[in-house]
Amino acid sequence: MNKFIVLGLLVSASVAHADSKQIGAVDTVVLNKKLATVILSDSADVRVGSKVEIGFTDGVTCESDVRAVSGKKAQIDLSDCDRFKDVRKGQAVTLSDFQNDEVKAPTKPTSAQANQNNEPIEPLSKRIKIAVGIIGTGASDLEFSEAKFTNLGSQNNGELRYEAGGAFGLIAEALYAKPHRAGFGVGVMIETPRVIKNGTAKADSGPTYTPTPSTAETKLQMTSVHANFIYRFDVPYFYIGFNLASANITDAPQALSDLDGGFGGQLGIGFIVSDHFAFDLGVRSMGVQGNRVSDGAFVVEPGLGSVGGWNATLKYIF
Repeated sequence: MNKFIVLGLLVSASVAHADSKQIGAVDTVVLNKKLATVILSDSADVRVGSKVEIGFTDGVTCESDVRAVSGKKAQIDLSDCDRFKDVRKGQAVTLSDFQNDEVKAPTKPTSAQANQNNEPIEPLSKRIKIAVGIIGTGASDLEFSEAKFTNLGSQNNGELRYEAGGAFGLIAEALYAKPHRAGFGVGVMIETPRVIKNGTAKADSGPTYTPTPSTAETKLQMTSVHANFIYRFDVPYFYIGFNLASANITDAPQALSDLDGGFGGQLGIGFIVSDHFAFDLGVRSMGVQGNRVSDGAFVVEPGLGSVGGWNATLKYIF
């Protein structure tokens, strides 16, 4: 009988020792960052640098490092866990049997690390990503829908239109696009020159204006800065925003000889297919301003116009 009592005490002590090692349970997991948040128990003594283990139902454990501690929450790094994709909410987290001899003292989280949404604490520099890419835009029109044509003191309204070829460009962006969250993107795009040709005019009434063609090939190069509102799901995201463009035209026909840039907009859908690659499909319209010029017997005022088209962008995310 005494042997059974002693054995029972030993088992109880063993269980109590095992229970005392548990520091909390997994709360949230961000797989693409290999990070998890742990809700700590009241008695947990965890510091930055502590070694912890995540237990699985088959008895296997995964060792991880504590990266940050804020109140009753800790962020752990799953980079060394081969089964990080299997980590789920509610899994027990315990202190590892092996601990570093030197453990960093807990640090007070900065405002950028404050966790208000049950997510792993990340510094701002890791939330905003830099992306560079190549954009291809299809052919479209350079269009002025509210042009004015004046002849012999009589002014007529109408439209002025030119064919605009396609273009390639380089794009660079700063992106904040966390899963299931609103975000933003700001950047710059530089296009190769588009070929401009075949100008036509249509007036509501009065004498017909015929644009004088250029004696050489006309090219229009656009550069723009943009800002987008983004909402991301897991892989896809939607974006909408505005841009401010500058226009540089060479060998321009007379009606386009005084051309400036202007405001425009863009919208589309993107796909973050991996940690480092994204693909966008969208439409972009860049604003231009045609100023008052003389062309033969007419005074032409193109006014506000636009050029753009459907585009596809391949980005590399750092």
